[in-house]
Amino acid sequence: MAGLNGGTIRQGDTVKLTHTLESGAVPHFNTPGYTTRFVVKSALTLPDEDAEITKRTGNGITVISNLVAETVLAPSDTSALQIAGNGKKYFYELQIAKNDGSEVYTREPLTGFASFIIEVDLIKTAVV
Repeated sequence: MAGLNGGTIRQGDTVKLTHTLESGAVPHFNTPGYTTRFVVKSALTLPDEDAEITKRTGNGITVISNLVAETVLAPSDTSALQIAGNGKKYFYELQIAKNDGSEVYTREPLTGFASFIIEVDLIKTAVV
């Protein structure tokens, strides 16, 4: 997902992110009993269940292979967010979690906290 960390996206735009795991990663995107999720929060202290944006395998995340997946942020994911004129910082993680919740593996970022800015969309366009 090159470029998102420290980058900027525009509110209401479609954003496609490609995630690539290192060879031999366990669990990987096709591991039975696990789900991939992409979590976006406005504060590091927010629990995952209160994230502003959450995508999961089959709901915004498409698994392409064991080591490659794609997340799509749709216009509706960001259009309702309250963004000031100078943008707002959000933090994100890509996780692979056991379906029963007993295990969670953060795959992006591997260290530290990843973030990006969402800029306000000055002209709201109708989705046709």
